[in-house]
Amino acid sequence: MQNEPPPVQERKQWVKRPPLTEQFTPEQLRQIVRDTKRMKQADVAKKYGISEVSVWRLVKKHKSK
Repeated sequence: MQNEPPPVQERKQWVKRPPLTEQFTPEQLRQIVRDTKRMKQADVAKKYGISEVSVWRLVKKHKSK
């Protein structure tokens, strides 16, 4: 017996979110970068409601700006 996918009604509905750079103002992006210097990435992610990978990507993209 193979595992069958759940019925359409029971499948998780994905919400398309705007790009991270559009979810935050330029000042918020700078604050995220500053926060990562004094907080763990997991704590920053929790504070802003994003994943740790998203924090890493934002910092990588905006740390020199």
